Amino acid sequence: MARGLLLHVASHCTREVLIIFGALFTSDPGNIHKTIQEFVKEKITVRVIGLTARVAICEELCKLTNSGDLKSSYNVILNEGHFKDLFMDAVTPLAFTKDGSEKKNGYTLVKMGFPKRVMEASPTLCSCHSKLVYGGYICPRCEAKVCLLPTLCPCCELMLILSTHLARSYHHLFPLKLFLEVPVSEKYETSECFGCQVKFPPGVSLKDKDLIVNKRKKEFHTSSRYKCTDCNKEFCVDCDIFIHDVLHNCPGCESNVYRS
Repeated sequence: MARGLLLHVASHCTREVLIIFGALFTSDPGNIHKTIQEFVKEKITVRVIGLTARVAICEELCKLTNSGDLKSSYNVILNEGHFKDLFMDAVTPLAFTKDGSEKKNGYTLVKMGFPKRVMEASPTLCSCHSKLVYGGYICPRCEAKVCLLPTLCPCCELMLILSTHLARSYHHLFPLKLFLEVPVSEKYETSECFGCQVKFPPGVSLKDKDLIVNKRKKEFHTSSRYKCTDCNKEFCVDCDIFIHDVLHNCPGCESNVYRS
């Protein structure tokens, strides 16, 4: 079933299958060894996360489809934390090697369009669902209106995405810069987090930092502020984690109308 779904994947994509395996044996309707050879022929890689014990057929499947690499393709969980680590490692995109590029006659370029969002006073038909909607996105090539992104334009078949979608897809290659912790000071430039608007702790007197009473106070050890080096906006630790782990875009940089 997974092989049938991946047969029509575009040439610029990788074909990967992740199996969460909890049984101690398999019950296959056909010849499983023939299926494995078809996976190898069509360059489909398979990863297996075992929940109980190692199974011989799973080892053979992962070994043949991953060029003999069993260490990163087949593992059995030890606990809940280990399962989360294996799962997050499996969703990381595979590296595209130079040899693989040469076999495909170079890299494949994908045409994409960045549509303009519109808000209308009266509803009009969208080209994707033929329904009346008040707003949507205008295709830059054929000027057709679609209501949701990302999608293929129904008229000209151009891939329509937003810059945020592109950033989320390629954040493994171009990660967001780490924010710098603002040192403790008597006065700060900002009093609220730029992301969630939570108030920061006030400044402290550096003269009182060495007093025994203040040595265990949090405000004398950290400012609870983390600054983006590009837009100089300050964020709290929760927003810092959310931006780097989920959003992969700095809100301060995205809101800057003068950025290049």
